[in-house]
Amino acid sequence: MMRLSKMLTLFGSVIIGIGIATGVQLATGQVDVILIQSEYKDAMEYSGRLKNEINALKKTEEKILTKLHEYEKESTDSFHVMEDLTEEYSRNEKLLGYKDVRGAGLIISLEDGIPKEGEQEGSIDSWLRIIHNEDMLKLINELKLNGAEAISINGQRVTETSEVYCSWAFISINGQKLPSPFVVKAIGDKGLLEAYTETEFNQLRIMKNRGIQVNLEKMPIIVLEGSVPPIIPKYLQEAE
Repeated sequence: MMRLSKMLTLFGSVIIGIGIATGVQLATGQVDVILIQSEYKDAMEYSGRLKNEINALKKTEEKILTKLHEYEKESTDSFHVMEDLTEEYSRNEKLLGYKDVRGAGLIISLEDGIPKEGEQEGSIDSWLRIIHNEDMLKLINELKLNGAEAISINGQRVTETSEVYCSWAFISINGQKLPSPFVVKAIGDKGLLEAYTETEFNQLRIMKNRGIQVNLEKMPIIVLEGSVPPIIPKYLQEAE
């Protein structure tokens, strides 16, 4: 009887010890959950589903990030394209005479020569000292060939569509009839333009030798006004 009592006491002590140890583990969060087979199977299936969902979310995130990078690249490319188009449009406006431009160049003043004593109207001497269409056209072409990027005559920009027509003491440019003296301004390559003025045979020297009044100034900065309205074709059509 005594032995049975001791055994019950020992068994009770073990149970109490196990209870205390389990309580401590639960309190400290270090307890290992023991699952039965059905619960373990359910937990594994749930864990698998979670892993699959996480992998799917990661793939979705990668696709979204890839699209985002593509959108950002396209946006940047579009910005650069618009920037290039704006610069080209601005450059064309300047070249076509729509906008004011500035730069180094030449100012050339031209005026018919003073009649000689006893000179007869219509004589060769009279013809030589007068500025003609050919004189202005040759001067413009020579300036273009020698570095001029923009030219104006009496404030009117000379472009590919400009007419240059002299009539007595007047010149017609862009539909505007302008009186003499004719002030030609040219902006462009400073070195080429200055070298042109130093050459022995050029239109400036030819006119001067004929008695035409020529005054030349080399300027570090010249401003040419934009005087040509935008050209809007009415009859041109795109070729097939």
